[in-house]
Amino acid sequence: MPARCLIQRFCLRESGNILASARDLAIEGSHAAMDQTSFEAMAQQVDAMINRMLGTANTESTQSCLEAHPLALHRSRDGNRYHGGHR
Repeated sequence: MPARCLIQRFCLRESGNILASARDLAIEGSHAAMDQTSFEAMAQQVDAMINRMLGTANTESTQSCLEAHPLALHRSRDGNRYHGGHR
């Protein structure tokens, strides 16, 4: 199997793992009575997941897996949206 395919599989698996963790955290948060400290801790976990996803999406190895134009994801100024753009 070519190295590009292995990298692509790793990136897809990593992205799937991050999304599964985010789903689990959302379910946990929806069933728990949370105080401010718990809410802030959960928000930090979500932010870490977003950063992991961005790191996975923006690595040079990942970009080489794409057949179309490579994209880069960037946080907007308010930190709540992500914009794709050509590198």
